[in-house]
Amino acid sequence: MKFYQLEPEARRKLLQDEGIALEQIDDAVLRRLDELSENVVGQLRLPLGVVQNLIVNGQKYWVPMAVEEPSVVAAANHGASIFARNGGVTASSDRQGIYGQIVLKVNNSFSLIELEKEFPHLVELANQKFSSLVRHGGGTRKITAVQKEDLLYLKVLVDPAEAMGANKTNSILEFLAAKLENYAGVDEKLFAILSNYPSQLATAKVKIDPQTIGGMQVAQRVALLGKIGIDDPYRAVTNNKGIMNGADAVLIATGNDYRAIEAATAVLANHDGQYRSLSKWTMQGSYLVGELTLPMAIGVVGGSIKARHDVQQSFAILGQKITSKTLAEIIVSVALANNLAALLAISTVGIQAGHMKLQARNVVAELTDNEHERKQLLAAMISEKNYSESHAKELLAKIMQVGIDQIGLFTPDKYVDMVDLANARKQDQNKFLVGIGQREMSVADITQDAVSMGINATLKFIDKIDKNKVGLLIFGTESSIDQSKSASLFVKTALKLKPEVRTFEVKEACFGLTASLMMARDFVRVHPEQTAIVIGSDIARYGVNTAGEVTQGAGSVAMLIKADPSILALNNGHSAYSEDINDFWRPNYSRTALVDGKYSTQVYLDFFKKTFTDYKKQKGLKTSDFDAITYHLPFTKMGLKANNIAIEGQDQATMIKLERSFAAAKQLSSRVGNIYTASLYMSLLSLLENGELPAGSLIGLFSYGSGAMAEFYSGKLVEGYEKQVDPTADQAMLDRRKKLTVKQYEDVFNTALLDPEDGLELTSDDEVGTWYFAGTKDHIRQYRVKE
Repeated sequence: MKFYQLEPEARRKLLQDEGIALEQIDDAVLRRLDELSENVVGQLRLPLGVVQNLIVNGQKYWVPMAVEEPSVVAAANHGASIFARNGGVTASSDRQGIYGQIVLKVNNSFSLIELEKEFPHLVELANQKFSSLVRHGGGTRKITAVQKEDLLYLKVLVDPAEAMGANKTNSILEFLAAKLENYAGVDEKLFAILSNYPSQLATAKVKIDPQTIGGMQVAQRVALLGKIGIDDPYRAVTNNKGIMNGADAVLIATGNDYRAIEAATAVLANHDGQYRSLSKWTMQGSYLVGELTLPMAIGVVGGSIKARHDVQQSFAILGQKITSKTLAEIIVSVALANNLAALLAISTVGIQAGHMKLQARNVVAELTDNEHERKQLLAAMISEKNYSESHAKELLAKIMQVGIDQIGLFTPDKYVDMVDLANARKQDQNKFLVGIGQREMSVADITQDAVSMGINATLKFIDKIDKNKVGLLIFGTESSIDQSKSASLFVKTALKLKPEVRTFEVKEACFGLTASLMMARDFVRVHPEQTAIVIGSDIARYGVNTAGEVTQGAGSVAMLIKADPSILALNNGHSAYSEDINDFWRPNYSRTALVDGKYSTQVYLDFFKKTFTDYKKQKGLKTSDFDAITYHLPFTKMGLKANNIAIEGQDQATMIKLERSFAAAKQLSSRVGNIYTASLYMSLLSLLENGELPAGSLIGLFSYGSGAMAEFYSGKLVEGYEKQVDPTADQAMLDRRKKLTVKQYEDVFNTALLDPEDGLELTSDDEVGTWYFAGTKDHIRQYRVKE
C-alpha cells in the first residue's frame, strides 16, 4: 500500500521503525485529525492565550489567540487596555460576499450581450441548486463579465452567510461553468475557482487621549511612525507583520483560513501600486486616532470549525453566539491593539530597560562560551538597545567574522599571445581561444620566481595595513625555490615584518593557498587582535611545444586576513574531499610538471560535484542562493565546465546569474594563464573587479589541488568592498607587459629553466620598484628591488 493509503497508526509505526521519535497521541484524536488532512502522523500544538476585556462597539470580549511567538498576546492585552481607557474600539464589517472567477475560451460566434441576458436566470438556477445556502441567508448574488479577445472573464458574487464559504463557492462556480460550456460560442472552460481578492472588509477605529499613553510627545511619535509606514515600504512590511501577529493568532484560534487573509492583505497593502502600512495613525486635534482595515473572509460555521474541539473551545472563550460580522470586527480590533503596542514600544525610550539588559545576558550566555565574545556582544547589545536573540546572533556573527581584508595580484612583464602560439604550433586558433579559453599567457623570465612575485603581490597593499599587527605569514606554492628554507622568510625580510611573525611554507599542488587561508582564518579567530598574510605564488611550466604548453602562466596573489574584513567575510563550514591519485605531479628531478590532462580534468569535475553537493547539503543551501561561484582556473574552459555542472537543471534566472558572474571571474585568468595556487584567488579578484555584485552577495569558492585535494566554501561580500580593489591598476599592470614572439618566449622559457651561475648578478627589465631574483651568492638566493 502507498503511504497515504495506510491507517494513521500504521504511518506512525513506519516512521518509528526508521528511528523517528513521535509524541504520544490518543488514537481517537489521531483519527479525527486524519479526517482533516492527509498523511497525518501526529499533531502540532500551539499555546492558547487570551486578550482580556477588549471593548468593541461597547461590548467586552475575551478573545482567544493561538500563537507561539513571545509578546504577541502581551502586546494585544496592552493595546486593549489602552483602548478600554479611551472608550474602546468602534468597528464595522462589510460582508458583501466572496467573488469567484470563471474563465472561458470563446470564438467569433460568441455574443457577450446575449449571454448577459442569461445572468439572472443563471443566478436563479444556482440558488435553486444550492437552496440550503439560501435558507441560511446566503446565495449567489450576481454575475458580471468582461471579454478580452478570445477569453471571457466572469465574476460571480456569492454570499456565504456565516461560513467562510470557500468550498461552497467553488461548487457553485463549477455548477455555473458546466452550464456555460454549453452556451453558443464557448469553446471550453479554462478554470472555475474562487478568488481571494479582498472583497469582505472589516475596519476598526480608535481615538486615544495622549495622556493615557505617556503624553503628547509619545502620541506624536506614534503618528510620525504611522506616516513613515505609509510612505516607506521597508517600514510598512514590518508594521503589517505586527498587525498580522494579532490577526493571525485569532484566525488560527477560531479555525479560520489565515492564509487566505494573508494573501488578500498583501493586495490591500499594495492597492495603489506601492506597498503601504495597513494602519493609519494621525493626530486629529489633541487626539491620536488609529484606523485599520483588513480583509476578513471568515466564518463561524462550516468547514472544520464545528469538527474541531479546540476551535469550539475558542468560541466558548468568546462567551456568546458570535456572528461572522462580529468576529471580523473583533479580529481587526485585536490587530489594531497589537499595532499600537508595537508602535509604543518603538516610540518610547527606556521601556523595561533593566529587564531587557538582564534578558540580554541570558541570550549571550546561550550563544557563546567565549568570555571575550560575551563581553563584546553584551556591550554591543546594550549600546544599540536591541536585546532580541536574532539581533544578538547578527552581532555575534559580525564579532566573529574573519576574512579577506586586502588582496593583491602580480604577474611578470612578458606575455605570449595565444593566436601567435596557435599559429606557431599549426593549431586552429579557436582550440586555444575557445577550447582552452585563453587569450594571453604571462611568461616569467629568469629574474622572476615564486618569492619575487609573492613580494610584488603583497606590495600592492602593504602600505595600507598596520605591519605591527601581522602575526602570521604563510606561503603556498608548488614552485618552491629551496628544499629546506621557506619562501616566506625571504618575503618577510623584504616586507620588513617584525621578527615575532610566525612564518612557513605549505604545499599541496594548487590547493596550497586555500590551506594557507584556512589556517590564517583559524589563527585570527584565536588572536583577533592580529592579522595574517597568505600568499600563493607559482610559475606553471609544462615545457615548450608540449600538450600542456597552452595552460602555462606565472603570477602571485597575496591577501591580508583579519577580523571584521573589508572584502569577503568567510562563512563557517566547508566541504572537503581527497584521494591519493596521479593526475598531475612534478618529480624532484624535473623543472617541468607531468600531467594526464583528460584524467586531471575529469577528477577536477568529479571533486567539484562531490564538494559542491556536500556543501549545499551541509549548509541547507540551493544553487540559486549563490550570487557567484569562483573556481580554480588552470585554464578558463575547465572552470566553465564546472560552472555548467553547477547550473544544470536550474531556473533561467539562476543560470544567467552564474553565467554572468563566471564571465566576470575568468577575465584575469584568460590573460595571465595558470598560476597554480593563486588561480582561484585571481578568479575571485577578477569577480570583485568586474562582477558588479552588491554587498552581502554569497560567493562560493571551489579550490582544487592535483594529487588530489578539493574544498568548497563560501563567503559574503562586505559593504564597501569595491573600495579595496583597483581594477585600473591591475589593467595597467597587464598593459605594461611586453608581447613576445613565439621564438622569444621559447628562449625566455628555456633560459628560466636553468640555474644561473653562482655569483652572477642578474638584472631586471621590469618597472622601477619591482622586486626580482638577482641570482645567487655563495649559493644563497638574492632578491633586489629595481631602481
